[in-house]
Amino acid sequence: DLRTIFIWQLAQKVSERDVYDLFSTAGKVRDVRLIMDRRSNRHKGAGYVEFYYKKAVYPAVELSGSLIRGFPVAAKPSEAEKNIAAEVAARQAAGQNPS
Repeated sequence: DLRTIFIWQLAQKVSERDVYDLFSTAGKVRDVRLIMDRRSNRHKGAGYVEFYYKKAVYPAVELSGSLIRGFPVAAKPSEAEKNIAAEVAARQAAGQNPS
């Protein structure tokens, strides 16, 4: 959604709380989700930060390069809407041309 950013390049010792602390400087954080590996139960170095308001996304992306536990983090707006639209279009195309 438009209130979410994608973050990556997270060091293994970074926690959801660390991410929350950094990005709450950009706006009110609603949720932090780190992408977890099922086998090791450790995060994969990427995740999502959702804000309560869209206006927090730009300042949050500006924090890209900031250090969390001594390592820089990268951030960009989430492309969830674009991915959902592409998936819907692909399903519609498959339904129209079942080959």
